[in-house]
Amino acid sequence: MTHWASRARSLKHPFLKARYADPAWEMSGTSGRRTRDPQDARIAIDSYLDAIPRMAEDHEHLQFAIRALDLAVLIGDKERTDRARTALMSIHRGLMKTHFGMWWYTVDRLLEDKKAGVTDEERDDLVAAGW
Repeated sequence: MTHWASRARSLKHPFLKARYADPAWEMSGTSGRRTRDPQDARIAIDSYLDAIPRMAEDHEHLQFAIRALDLAVLIGDKERTDRARTALMSIHRGLMKTHFGMWWYTVDRLLEDKKAGVTDEERDDLVAAGW
């Protein structure tokens, strides 16, 4: 886990940073060899969000935004939760304009999680889009 955390801090490409920081965060608590470091989660969140524009596929955009949101909620980071939710809403709005893709992932994810901080306006958008 220490190696993965170190790699996440040394890499420049956001996709690779996320792919090292996320398992460093996830595996640290279960391995018993290393205490979980919230900085690993922060690096993963920021890197997932930074990688979204570089990824070609809508499903990758959704996966990265949802994972960033999950991590941000888990560590209780309001700023990152807001950034991830905003990114997810932006992806959702783009999918709704094209009428293509897995738009329901966003609806399900944001409406089910009270800690995601969904605003009334966002809730109205999601409900109107989903039904």
